[in-house]
Amino acid sequence: MVTTAVEMGLLTLDEFIRRFDEEGPFEILEGEIAPKMPNVAPET
Repeated sequence: MVTTAVEMGLLTLDEFIRRFDEEGPFEILEGEIAPKMPNVAPET
């Protein structure tokens, strides 16, 4: 089983996939889940 520490708990791979499917891309920063913002080049 693959797990990731999140908010003093564990996020299983199944939970990670479910969240990704429901909420879109996200990243785990210092134990908190944050939406992943797309990399956008500045307009020139």
